[in-house]
Amino acid sequence: MIDCAPVPDSVLSASQQRTARASAPWSSLLRLLVAALLLGLPVGQALPAGFTWDGRLSIPLGLQLNAQSVLRLPERLNGYIVEDPALVAVLTIDQRTLSLSPRLARVDVRVILRGESGNLYVVRASTALPFHSILEVDLRSHSTDQQHSDAARNATPDTAEVLTRVQPLSHTGSATAALLDNPPAPTPNPMALMLRLMQGQPPTGFRVAQSSRTLLDSPELRIQAEQVWMSPQITGIVAVLTHPARPGAHYDLDPERIEIMIPDFGLLRIFAANRYRFDDLTSSTRAYLVFMKPEVAAW
Repeated sequence: MIDCAPVPDSVLSASQQRTARASAPWSSLLRLLVAALLLGLPVGQALPAGFTWDGRLSIPLGLQLNAQSVLRLPERLNGYIVEDPALVAVLTIDQRTLSLSPRLARVDVRVILRGESGNLYVVRASTALPFHSILEVDLRSHSTDQQHSDAARNATPDTAEVLTRVQPLSHTGSATAALLDNPPAPTPNPMALMLRLMQGQPPTGFRVAQSSRTLLDSPELRIQAEQVWMSPQITGIVAVLTHPARPGAHYDLDPERIEIMIPDFGLLRIFAANRYRFDDLTSSTRAYLVFMKPEVAAW
C-alpha cells in the first residue's frame, strides 16, 4: 500500500523537542536553521530557498542521496501520502516541517500533503531537480530572490503536474467533440485518483454512483461509503469514517491497520482521511479509498 501517515506533534528525541519548544518565538528562518542543524546539515548549506505556491503547480523538491531535504509548509499539516515509501524516507520535524531523503540514487515520486485549512499540496520529490537543503513554501506574492526563481522555474506544469494523464479536456474544436464522444480509458494512477477524490473532481471516464455500503464495521472503526467512482481497473470511494466516542479518551488512526478487499474493485491501494485523531468532541471524518484490480495493483 502507498504510505499514508498523520503528522504527529514531533518525532524528535527529548533533547530535540526541548530545542524546538525553546525556538517557538524565533523567526521562521531560525526555526529552519535549527531543524537543518539537527539533521546534520552544514551551516553553509542550511540557508533556505523559497517557493510561492499558487494552488496549481506542484512543489518542486530536489533530493540528493545521503542528504536531507527539509520542506516547510505555510500551515500545519494533518497528514501526507507518499507515492512509493520504498524510494523516499520521510521524517516529521514539526507539524509544518518534513524532511525527505532518497533511498536510491535516482528517485522521482509524488507526495500529497493536506493542510489544516483543507489545502492539498502536491510535491514532486526528485533527484532530477536542483537540490536545496531547505525549501520554504509560502502563499505570498512572487519573490525576486534568485533561489526562489530557480525553484519556481522547475515547477512547470509539464514537469511537475501529478495529474497529467487525467486532466479535464482542454482542447478546442472538433477534437474536443471527438474526445467527449469517446473518452479515453482511465489510466490506473492511484495517486492521481486519490488527489481527485480529495478535491471532489471525478476524472474523465469514471462513472460516479451514490452508495451507503458499509466497507468496515469493527469496535474501533466504521467506514461507510458515500460515493463510488468506478472504472474497469481502478475505483475510488468517498466515505465517512466514524470512531465510537469515549468520554475523555482519544484515538489515533493508523492507516496501515486498515485492510479491505472488495472482489468487484480489488485490493485497497491507498487510504487517506481528513483527520487522524478522534476524541469525544470529534468522532467522524471524511475518508478516501483507492482500490485496484489484482492485475494492476502492483503498478
